[in-house]
Parts: sequence; structure tokens; C-alpha cells
Amino acid sequence: MYLYDVENNYPAATAALMQAQLRLPNSGEVLAAFADIEARQGRWSMAIDHIDRASVTDPRNTHLLLLHVRLHAMRREFPDALAIVRHALAIAPDDPALIACKASVMQAQGQLDRARALLAPLQPAPGDPQVFKTQVMQWIYERDYAQAIRALQSVLAPPRQSSGSELGDYHVLLAFAQQASGDATGARASWRTAQSRLQDMLRAAPDEPALVADMGLVQAALGDKRQALALADQAMKREPATLDATSGPAWQEQRARIETLVGENDRAIDDLRHLLQTPYASPWYGTAITPALLRLDPSWNRLRSDPRFEALLGTGH
Repeated sequence: MYLYDVENNYPAATAALMQAQLRLPNSGEVLAAFADIEARQGRWSMAIDHIDRASVTDPRNTHLLLLHVRLHAMRREFPDALAIVRHALAIAPDDPALIACKASVMQAQGQLDRARALLAPLQPAPGDPQVFKTQVMQWIYERDYAQAIRALQSVLAPPRQSSGSELGDYHVLLAFAQQASGDATGARASWRTAQSRLQDMLRAAPDEPALVADMGLVQAALGDKRQALALADQAMKREPATLDATSGPAWQEQRARIETLVGENDRAIDDLRHLLQTPYASPWYGTAITPALLRLDPSWNRLRSDPRFEALLGTGH
């Protein structure tokens, strides 16, 4: 795991896993690790085969089942994702990660009522970033900005309940929610706070693409178009899709948001058109981007009058 997660040395990691498999022939964890590496390399059919086998080998391991669901969600294979998450929830019906994962699949298909019913019993859970983001995005999709703002302010208030690159997303999402709610003054203050916090985080982790992309969003919102676009491209270069097919396109999604903010509509629409045909894990959504998410997310409001953007809403899943 060190070899592929830290060094991105996929051949060496695969060789180590092959040795592990000889000693642990019935390990679902080994099969899931093969699937992770293959997905990062864009070898999707092999990844699906290994994660299928992991679920058969260890059918009650909800951690592996969650990975299985997320892999199908990256590929927009929503019926498969739902079948697996139903099985997982039969084993662990109160697992927040599984519940939020199912809700994110509903969101990706535009089924906000069903997503709301799933998320309603959950308390905001900053300890699991994917659960928390799914909750926050639900409120944003429903234009319940007050609820999203309260949750984000709570998680960002000292003592912080989260750390690492996720904090950058929370700062940016807070400013976005305030801006979308019509609170221009509060949004600008939050953008400035985000800028300061991200500068500190980037000094500690200058190569973290999520932080670079978040800073690009901040600079775009504050009116520095040149720097924003440079940071967008920089994030993509730090972790390109050729290095990691699951997370590399996430920075193209953030570049599209930046391009939208600075009025580069042609470039934003080109990026979104490509992303709609690409399997990957979104930085904000629980699945790859879909036409339904483009319709729901106010990030894309500035594109809505463009007929080319409207055409995207009728394509894909």
C-alpha cells in the first residue's frame, strides 16, 4: 500500500500483492488492493473483476463492499452500486458511510427526495469527509444554504473537528454557500479566510493537488483570473489522470469550476463534456459528475444560459 499510495509505484505494488496473494489466497483485502491499483491505472474491467471477487470472498466485509459501491459509482453504474449497497446495509443498517454512499447515488440521479430521507437521521459527521460532504451538498442542492452554512461553520470553528486537505474544501464550500445565499459580504470574508488558511496549509503540503485547486477557486472568487487559471492547471499537473485515473480528473472538475467563475465558459464546457464521459471520483460529489448534478449544483449557474451547457444536461446518465 505504501508503494502505490505514496510512491505511485504500481508495478512494484502489484508484485508485492502477488506475493501476498500466495500467502493469503482468500483475502478480500488483497483483491480489493488489486482493484484499487487497476482503477488508478484506468484498467477498469480488471478492477471490477477483482472487486467482484473480493465481495464474493468476504461477503460480509462492509469496508470492502463500500469500496465496491464507490468503484461502480465512479463508473456511473448506478444499478450495480445500489444492488451492492443494499446488501451492505442489510449487514450494517446504521453505518453512516454506507447510508451516505447510497444517498450520493440518489443525488447523482437527481433523486433528492430519496437522498434526503436517507440523510435525515444522520448527524453532521465531519469525522468522515465523504459523509459530511454528502450532507452539505444535499442542503446546497435543495438551496437550504442556512443549514449548509451552519454545518460548515461548526466544523471550521475551533477546536476543529477535521484536518488535512478536507479543511480547504470546507472553507471553499462555506464561501460558495454564502455567495449562493446572497450574502456577498459574508462570502467575501470567508473567501479571505479561506485564502489565509490555504496559504498556511500549502506551506505544509505544497504538492497537495486538492489544496492547490482550492486556492485556485479562492483566487477566482477574489478576481485574480490569471493566478486562478494557473493554479487550476498546476493541480492537474500535480496528479494527472495518467498517474491516477480515479482522482486525476477531479482536478479537471475543479478547473471547470474555476473557469466558470472567471468567465471562461468555452473551456469550462469542454472540460465538463470530457468529464461526463470519464470514470473518476469527484472531489465534492460522492460519484462521478452527472447531468443531474450539473442541474442541481449552483457552482454551474453562470453557464446556464449557454445552449452548449444545456445540451450537456441531456447526455450521459
